[in-house]
Order: sequence, then C-alpha cells, then structure tokens
Amino acid sequence: MSPLRLPHRAALAVSFAVAACTVGPDYEPPQLELPASFRETNAQLVATSPDLSSWWRQFQDPTLDLLIARAGRQNLDIGEALARIAEARALRGAAQAEFAPNIDAVAAYQRRNDSRNTPFGAFSFDFDRFTAGLEASWEIDLFGYVRRSVEAATADLAAQIEAARAVLVAVAAETATNYVQLRALQERLAIARNNLELQQQ
Repeated sequence: MSPLRLPHRAALAVSFAVAACTVGPDYEPPQLELPASFRETNAQLVATSPDLSSWWRQFQDPTLDLLIARAGRQNLDIGEALARIAEARALRGAAQAEFAPNIDAVAAYQRRNDSRNTPFGAFSFDFDRFTAGLEASWEIDLFGYVRRSVEAATADLAAQIEAARAVLVAVAAETATNYVQLRALQERLAIARNNLELQQQ
C-alpha cells in the first residue's frame, strides 16, 4: 500500500464521521406524570372530545352563521395570522432549499464597433459577442445545521397554524357573544313593550 493513500483514507473516514454528527440533541416532548384519575388514552380523548370546529351551528341560527363567516373573511387579526402562516411556510421552503445545490446562470451580450481612425480602420467591422455561463455549488451539511433549521422552521409553521386557529376561535366566540347579547336585549325590549301595552289596556 502506498504511504500517500493512508492519509487520504483517514481524512475521508473523519469526514464521514463528522457528517454523522448533528448539532444539538433531538427534541423530545416532556413527560408529565399525572394522577391515575386524570389519565386517558388518545383514543378516549378523541372519542369524548366535542367537535369545536363549528360549535356555533348548534344554535341553528342562519344569521349567526352568516355573521361568523363574514367576521372570518373581514377580520384584520385573522388576515394577519394568515400572513404569518404564509411567511413561515416561505421560510421553511427557504430552509429546505439549502439541501439542494445552488445554480447560477450568467448571460451577456456585447456589440463591438472598432474605430475607423486607427491604422487598421479600413479593415474594422462590427461584430456581436455572446457569453453564457453556468455555475453550481453545493455545501455538505456536516454538522446538521440545515437539518436543524428545517426542523425549527417546520415547528414555527405549526405554531403559526395553531395561533391562527386560536384567533379564529376567539373571533367566532366574540361574534357569537355579541350576537347573543343583541338577541337578549331585543327579547327584553319586546317583553317591555308587551308589558307597556298590557298596562295601557
């Protein structure tokens, strides 16, 4: 075996060993110890949890359905939450793009016309010059930086989605509360008018 090959193989082995390393430990959700009376399996939670995606439809009021739908389309907080989701999705796409090689294309055009005042001016002529090039570069994710960046961007996107859902729930609850208060006041006004007519009679 040639003595020059051993250092190359050693360097290659070190490169693969470093590539297997990742910055930071893997995320593990915390394990909470709950009393036995509070423990439920995921299946039990799914079976007993009510569907809150359209809870206001239980009132069977078309006007309330219309108001909540309109609030969902026109509320500025919901629009801001959706914009944050789009931003987080774009950032995750940018983080994922670091895995792929970077490709740059270069193109240029030049029109040349030599001066006729030179000794060779009689032989000068016009000509076009076209240049084009393609460059590609790729960086190996040795320490898992890109991988961790993608994981963080994915977690941030999930957080923004849940935040938008919370805003939707809050807007729907506020709209329903105001609508119920309005209906209650209208009912009290109708009762007061009815009592006034009875007293006048």
